Amino acid sequence: PDVWPWIHKDGMRLLQQGAEELMTSGKRHRLILMEAPMGEGKTEAGMYCAVQMLRQWKKDGFYVALPTAATSNQMFSRMEAWFQTLDIRTKVRLLHGMAWMVDDCTAEDTANSEDHDEISRWLAPLRRGLLGQFSVGTIDQAMLAVTKAKYGVLRLLGLSNKVLVIDEIHSYDVYMGEFILRLLEWCRAMEIPVVMLSATLPPKLKAKLLAPYTNKPLSRGYPLITAVCEDGTVEELYIEKTVKNMTVSVELLPILNDPEQIARKAAELTADGGCVCVLMNTVRQAQKVYSALESCFDGERLLFHAQFPAERRKEIEEDCIAKFGKDKSNRPPKAILVATQVVEQSLDVDFDAMLTAVAPIDLVLQRMGRIFRHADTIRPAHLQSPSQFILIPDGNDFGVDGYVYPEVLLQQTIQVLKERDTVRIPEDLAPLVADGYDDSKVPLEAFEKWMEHMIGEQVEAGQSRKYLIGTPDKVYSAMSDSSQLFDDEGENKYLTVQTRLGEPSVRIALLEPDLYQQVEACKEDGTAKVHDKELARQVQMQSVSVTERRLRFDKSELSYIKGDNLLSGVRVYPAQNGICELRGGRIRFDEKLGVMIEEDKT
Repeated sequence: PDVWPWIHKDGMRLLQQGAEELMTSGKRHRLILMEAPMGEGKTEAGMYCAVQMLRQWKKDGFYVALPTAATSNQMFSRMEAWFQTLDIRTKVRLLHGMAWMVDDCTAEDTANSEDHDEISRWLAPLRRGLLGQFSVGTIDQAMLAVTKAKYGVLRLLGLSNKVLVIDEIHSYDVYMGEFILRLLEWCRAMEIPVVMLSATLPPKLKAKLLAPYTNKPLSRGYPLITAVCEDGTVEELYIEKTVKNMTVSVELLPILNDPEQIARKAAELTADGGCVCVLMNTVRQAQKVYSALESCFDGERLLFHAQFPAERRKEIEEDCIAKFGKDKSNRPPKAILVATQVVEQSLDVDFDAMLTAVAPIDLVLQRMGRIFRHADTIRPAHLQSPSQFILIPDGNDFGVDGYVYPEVLLQQTIQVLKERDTVRIPEDLAPLVADGYDDSKVPLEAFEKWMEHMIGEQVEAGQSRKYLIGTPDKVYSAMSDSSQLFDDEGENKYLTVQTRLGEPSVRIALLEPDLYQQVEACKEDGTAKVHDKELARQVQMQSVSVTERRLRFDKSELSYIKGDNLLSGVRVYPAQNGICELRGGRIRFDEKLGVMIEEDKT
């Protein structure tokens, strides 16, 4: 009750009771792993454990690490509301690249001196953010603590007096997994307690994550709390009953590459009302489905993805939570949200049905957690039972989806679901995830591709290691490591730590003439050295991250101003009515569709 005052003893879920039982046993725990279905109160149980571990190990605060900026923003709001309820005056800090939009954490000016620039670099908000007592942000900020980044030691110092909470631990790929594994090794060595939360964790990944703490055989029970004690013993607490018990009807629809058919199916589902989510794997796919809805759907349409200017994206994110969140007063009678993976994790939104592009099985099941999430939602008569439609190709051509996720994992998802018409929660979650990653379940004709996938994963894992500091053994010293030090931010991909594997990206801002001229007035030596916080905020609000490949038609650096200081890493383009004309194409910010980059065909 001193942690979550509104959760009364008789209203606690079994998962939460189990957490309390573990944390009042008198033992100190190094690591807690909670595996339970979506909507079981993992966040509350995990934060309860974090607070108790904080007390046990005499730590000063915690850092809650999440997969994305969007999920971090929502968790930040939850933490702020929690602190207000408990009348805790200490401020929670938000840490990610665009955190200034939600939490004004811009570094204060330091004294004017010849050391000013170096002091400013050390005291940059994201670098010193982990020194604060309570923080929420992306997993990247914690991962940087174990890299050869110039200021990585500052982050490691900040974590040393905290409990680390990692949400959605299943959602990170092999590349990021190497960073997280090294981070856990250092947490074990530096006595940094860790709490990890997951709804769908493959058994092999679970064993790998717990390897720094134990090599004992682990249970495949589910739902389950696994606790590693200070003396190395492992406690496993099976949760016999869950709040979320439902059977979801599943159907494979071979219309993945046909946005018009997808739109018609979504419109058909909502013909008599209801709120449906269409979840696509790429921004371009989502834009096409959203556009196709215009001709066949007369309800409320929303589009949510990562490639809106920052200000507009924040508005859409808040609108989605207002319409589909816990407060039902704004829930539309008839609506379709077309989205990408931004609604997949941690966002507390609820739909009557879902169409989802095929994805690895754990992510398909994670997306299922956005259907019938809230028990008090009033649903239309024809959508009284949960249903999920998985969009698959008509044939073997996965198209762009095969670039987003390995084709062998997409094929395995189809393989494990094709004989099913329902998924039971929680009974089927763990077996389905295990089958989706089990090479013994792979059809013989697909085994060669599966082996190629496994080799590719090893290559990806190897790519991450050049950035990592060594293991925390007795002979390791960061000072004796003569390898190259990397930056923790910057445009040069060869000199900057890449915490995520993917195509090189760049942040661009399209500015109307008045604002563009203000930036242009700051130019010195070819770059805009912006020190004015308000100007930087206005520019960043109009910015969006895109892959460099999409701008390949623009060969001239004269088309944009390169930002510096508070606009470091931002390319500033001039625009008229949201359109920037370039040699060979144009960039357009559309209020409804997001960023549109159009290359001339000639």
